[in-house]
Amino acid sequence: MKLKSLLFVGLLFVLSSSYAQSAQKTKNAVVILIDGYRWQELFKGADFDLLSDKKYNPDDSLERFKKFWSENLDERRKKLMPFTWNYIAKHGQLYGNRDLGNDVNVMNPYWFSYPGRAEILSGFVDTAINSNEYRSNPNTNVLEFINNQKNYEGKVVTFACWRATGRCLHKDKSNMLISVPWEDIKSDHLTQTEILANEMQHFTSQIWGDDERLDANVYALAKSYILASHSKVTYIDFGDTDEYAHAGQYENYLDDILT
Repeated sequence: MKLKSLLFVGLLFVLSSSYAQSAQKTKNAVVILIDGYRWQELFKGADFDLLSDKKYNPDDSLERFKKFWSENLDERRKKLMPFTWNYIAKHGQLYGNRDLGNDVNVMNPYWFSYPGRAEILSGFVDTAINSNEYRSNPNTNVLEFINNQKNYEGKVVTFACWRATGRCLHKDKSNMLISVPWEDIKSDHLTQTEILANEMQHFTSQIWGDDERLDANVYALAKSYILASHSKVTYIDFGDTDEYAHAGQYENYLDDILT
C-alpha cells in the first residue's frame, strides 16, 4: 500500500439542517469534498505501517503515535476524526467501508481529480473529461440546477482550493459565486471577518503553487461568507490531503484530516 499511489480517492460529506414540523424539510446544505482522503483512514484511522515508515515520517516521534494510534479501531478513528465518529456517525449516515462490502465507486475510468469532481457534480460520466487541464466543463452541474430553483437564486455558492474546480463548474459562464484561488469575497458591506479572511489568503505561503490555496483559507472564506450572507447551499472543496499524499508526507496528511 503506497501513499503516493493515491489519486482521486476523496471523501464527500453532505451536511444539512432540517426543521421537524409537519414534515422534515431541509433548509440549508453544505457539501464538503476532501480530495485525496482514503476510505482506509476514515473507517480505520491511521495506518500503522505508514505511520511507522520513516520514508513517510522522517522524524522518529512517539508523539505521532500518541496522537493517532490505538490498538482499538473505534478509538483510533475517533482520534483522527472526532466529529465524524462522535456526531455524524450517530446522527447521519456514512458510506464506503469496503471491509464490510459497502463499496462506493466512481464510474469514470480515470480516478483522479478533475474527472472525479465532474462526475460528482454532474451526476454522470463524461469520458471526454480526461485530464486535470481540461477546459470548461460543458455539462450542467447540480449546483447550477439548484441555483435555478425558486428561492435559491444567488444562494448557491462555492469555495474551492483549486482553480480547476472553477472550470469544472464552468465559472466563466456561471452567475453563481464560485470562489477560486486567489479571489476575495466582494461586497459593498463586507464584515470584519470577511475582510480578515480575504487578507489571510494573500499572506499565507503558496506552498502548492499558483493554482491551489490552503484549506485553512478556503474554510475561513466559506465560514465568513455563510455567517454574513446565509447561503442556502455551500460547496466547499478541500485539497491539502491530496497534496500531502502525493508528497509522501503521511503525518502532515493526518494532521490535515484532524484539523
